[in-house]
Amino acid sequence: MPKPISSMSAKQIAQELVNFERYRTSKDAGKRKTFELNRLRFEELLSANEEVWGFRLNVSEHTIERAAKERRFLCYKDIADANSVDWNTAYRSINGHLWDLVVRSHARHEIMVSALIVNKTHLEDGAMEPETLAGFVKAAEGLGYLVKDPQEFLRERQEEAFIHFSSH
Repeated sequence: MPKPISSMSAKQIAQELVNFERYRTSKDAGKRKTFELNRLRFEELLSANEEVWGFRLNVSEHTIERAAKERRFLCYKDIADANSVDWNTAYRSINGHLWDLVVRSHARHEIMVSALIVNKTHLEDGAMEPETLAGFVKAAEGLGYLVKDPQEFLRERQEEAFIHFSSH
């Protein structure tokens, strides 16, 4: 019997979300079935994680979707502002929120929406600073992607997001 979410710490919630993502992306059919059978718990964990950080996945997804339809990039502060989270506290927790966004969007649409979130200085070109790109690649590898060329991989994921949202 799984531990009640209400009695879990933020770290425990985050770890269980990582475990679910490993099941979802596994090549083992039994593990993927385990994920599908427990999808409701996965969604409940994501909701609980929202409460911890103050970000709301639906708000961020809607913000990203709007930008993608316009083929434009967003900066981290755009996501914080859309969620009414003060940047002075948001910058500490936004990476966790972005991971949740990636996990959920990948589970639902097979896209990495965080590809559209870049540093403010790169809103025009969509490039990522080396540290940001390294984090993006780490997230992608956590989802099971094999990344040979990080820049090319980023551009491909950005184009996928633009195409996906402009067609929906």
